[in-house]
Amino acid sequence: MKGAGNVATRTRAQKFTVSAAISTAVFALVAVLLPSPAGATIFDRFSVEEADSFVFEPLSDICGFEVQLTFEASGNVIIREGKGKLDSAFFAHEKISYTETYSANGKYFTISGNLVFQETRAVPLGGGLFEFSSIEAGQPYTVRDMDGKVLLRDRGVIASTIVFDTLGDDVPGGTFIEQVDFRVAGPHPGLDADPTQACSLLAPDLA
Repeated sequence: MKGAGNVATRTRAQKFTVSAAISTAVFALVAVLLPSPAGATIFDRFSVEEADSFVFEPLSDICGFEVQLTFEASGNVIIREGKGKLDSAFFAHEKISYTETYSANGKYFTISGNLVFQETRAVPLGGGLFEFSSIEAGQPYTVRDMDGKVLLRDRGVIASTIVFDTLGDDVPGGTFIEQVDFRVAGPHPGLDADPTQACSLLAPDLA
């Protein structure tokens, strides 16, 4: 997707709630399964260290009461730059861990994840358009209640292919055009979860 856009732009809208924080076990396996794109050189590498706390309005609007979100995330990102016909394509390789705590009415639940994300291939479509393939592997999404009980956990691999406009320049970034393919291996119940279920975990007790 032309660079490290995954950390900053991924949303969990299709999951248990909408994650505004980081839109993250199998690192050794991924090193074997996800080779670096052929002909790509390192453009940049950096560490991710983020933490914040704020009223999370999307879930507050759904639940009808104020929900506080506190999160922290850490990891490493490598951006590789393509050559030749791929000279405006950038490939992200991310290893991310995060924890989000949603609280209201004296109650809370957590969402956490550990994942590897890597863009593995780019096919030129003309101009600045490319078809990018990526893999996300690990346990990217686990929901726990106040007692630490696991309510929901995604694990396995997601393979995705998109069309992306790199704008033909020499810096990461661009415009998402469309999703071409989306394949899931392993259980990912979070993909079908209802965001309103989160409200029941935080709802005030009845008098």
